[in-house]
Amino acid sequence: MIGREWGKILLTVYKNLDAICDCLDSLVVEKGISSRLQGFSTEKTVQLMETMLELTERKIKFINLKLIIENALKAMDEKSRKALLFRYSDCYSFQTIALLTQVTLRTAQRKVAIAEKRYEFKLNQLGYTDGYLCEKYGNEPLITGVCQRLNSDKRYKKNRLAKLKADGYDNYILSTKLKNCNVISAR
Repeated sequence: MIGREWGKILLTVYKNLDAICDCLDSLVVEKGISSRLQGFSTEKTVQLMETMLELTERKIKFINLKLIIENALKAMDEKSRKALLFRYSDCYSFQTIALLTQVTLRTAQRKVAIAEKRYEFKLNQLGYTDGYLCEKYGNEPLITGVCQRLNSDKRYKKNRLAKLKADGYDNYILSTKLKNCNVISAR
């Protein structure tokens, strides 16, 4: 994972952390109920307990991740925090953020970009360095999935830019056409 991407990755995951924890809880309960109904042998029961323990440990990791994200957000100024929450938690487009904050589209994009840098700085300032985050969360499948999605979105944007240039669009027209082509799509 690229160190500069940790802020975006964490913010992208943030809005889903409660649902992830609920799913992990459901899996633990489901495993427990199924073992009760099936009357597992001692060996199978031990395997089941190990699986349930692993799921519980993953949930604890995600709860800790939520605290990391919220601590960094709380350490930021209100305008930067709102810009990030609008973009990542509420999934607002830059146009919507511009309307809500009564600024131009370009200013909204710039405010989000500046807020992202400030967020990265706060993470590091609070001790959540790239090394720490890689060690604790770098192998978590949900995190690596978000990282892959962010990287594929960047490749898409780069390929789209190359195709438009090949089609003869100049840089001014390209910048206008790509204003809505964001690294994180609003869904």
